Amino acid sequence: MKILKHIAILSLALLLVGCGSGPRATAKMYTENLWHGKISEAKKYATEQTGKLIDVASSMIAMPIDPDFRFNFIEEIIDGNKATVTYKKPGGETDNVNLVKIDNKWKVHLVDDENMPQTALQKKNECINNMRRIEISKDMYALETNCTNGWAFASDEEAFTAFVGKEFLKDYCYCPTSTSTEEKGTLARAVADYKVNPIGSNVSCKSRITGKNAHILK
Repeated sequence: MKILKHIAILSLALLLVGCGSGPRATAKMYTENLWHGKISEAKKYATEQTGKLIDVASSMIAMPIDPDFRFNFIEEIIDGNKATVTYKKPGGETDNVNLVKIDNKWKVHLVDDENMPQTALQKKNECINNMRRIEISKDMYALETNCTNGWAFASDEEAFTAFVGKEFLKDYCYCPTSTSTEEKGTLARAVADYKVNPIGSNVSCKSRITGKNAHILK
């Protein structure tokens, strides 16, 4: 009986180790720690670049915290050393977590920078970081007002005014590649550069850049 007990314990341990090493488990630990306000813990499951993006975002806005958040898994897609995990956020909308495999460990990686020119990469990262700030502000507004998936502001102007007014967003974002003549850091420039979109749909940049350099929040 003791031998069978030891075998059972060992099998369970191996199962737990295997489960904890995949994209789904990594995404779970990352998102739960992030939503629980444990930023340092969340960064342990992310690439160095993603950790820096989190630091920048947390220094600019108040990160949303939901102590009751539980990871609600929907789908996992693995393609070689890259993976995407889809889960359900508070309010019912879905979100994707992109991951890469580094040294046989899965890490959350928010930006795919492979083979991109450095100048374009810097601009893309800045814009995507802005969109993440706006998306987080939208999530915080939805939590506070109990808005559900599909609800939308009457206009982008109304959305940005609400985000900054409630201090979910500390300043008006702008795209570094924008051709708008509106002054940077103003409401008019934010509206010219970004489309907030309904809850459940990611914020989008109005730039016409395509291909690898496209400013798309995934």
